Amino acid sequence: MQGSILILEKQPNIPYDCAATLLYANLSYKIIIRGTVSEDPAQFAIDIRDDQGAILLHVNPRWTERRIIMNACSPIRGGIGGWGLQEYAPMNMRRSEPFEITIKDKDDYFWIVVNNEIEVSFKKRLVPLSARRHISVNKVDRDDITLNFVQMDEFPK
Repeated sequence: MQGSILILEKQPNIPYDCAATLLYANLSYKIIIRGTVSEDPAQFAIDIRDDQGAILLHVNPRWTERRIIMNACSPIRGGIGGWGLQEYAPMNMRRSEPFEITIKDKDDYFWIVVNNEIEVSFKKRLVPLSARRHISVNKVDRDDITLNFVQMDEFPK
């Protein structure tokens, strides 16, 4: 079975937010984000959310710390929920240069690949309650990146 493209956008604006529904519950998906880093970046964030507001994966490259922060956040209901423990990956995104981040949702992990050099895993902490996924790319402090391309494909597990 061939994967199908759910999202394909060129030159999207930041903040970027888009939603897609997976066709089958047993399919995995892959997100590719390409852009260019500014001359003086601080940080930006990529979030994958479900319809209930859970952040299934938060990827936050931080130039000031020279690392990428990964986390998940469950919706706060009745005082229960919130951010989990941060996990870290090395930073290999360079100022004023293009970048590519690929995120694969496969089995019990998210696999994050940055510039085809560094691959890290993030064990899933939350179970989404629907097949709908929201992808967002946001600046945190200033215009640290420009986006060139966002794509989401689904593929068999």
